[in-house]
Amino acid sequence: MNNLIIVFACFSVFNIIASYKHIRALEITSKLFLMPTLFLSFPFVLDSPLLITVCILYTIGDALLLSSKIVPFVIGATAFAAGHGAYYIYLARIINLAYLPFGLLALLLFIAYYAKEIFVKHELLNFAELAYIVFISTLMCLAFSTGSSIMAFGGFLFAFSDMLIVKARNGVMKSKDWLVMFTYILANFLLLYGIKIIR
Repeated sequence: MNNLIIVFACFSVFNIIASYKHIRALEITSKLFLMPTLFLSFPFVLDSPLLITVCILYTIGDALLLSSKIVPFVIGATAFAAGHGAYYIYLARIINLAYLPFGLLALLLFIAYYAKEIFVKHELLNFAELAYIVFISTLMCLAFSTGSSIMAFGGFLFAFSDMLIVKARNGVMKSKDWLVMFTYILANFLLLYGIKIIR
């Protein structure tokens, strides 16, 4: 890691505080710098076109998902999905097949949790949202399959962060933007830090 990690930490604190206090201008400004400062804090990222792609797509997603209008939101969500896809390809190259059963178990448990939410608690989760949860859980599965506990926790936090977004948009729970951002930021840091260790 280089000194940019300090800049990333500052933007992270600013963003979480702004999300909690609903300081919109600070929230927007700080969010745009989160992923670039984080990814560039790890020099090995520059050697990977896939990780550079993830950074760019996540930054586009961060920017457009701030809009309340449907078209920017859809484009932002698509950018995030594409970023996840690039991350999947990268992680698939570094998994340890001996740990794949643990990754699949984590995936099944996360999906089972949502099955309980739908069929036991009767929460309204439509097919598109469930499909997205399965999609994002795949990152968690791959993170668990690397054999790194750091990456496994990062993958779990990533899935948990997106779960909060889906629940809030579905009206199941009150939106907690600060918690979404805290888990999202920490998840991305842990994933990259874990990659750095096992490279």
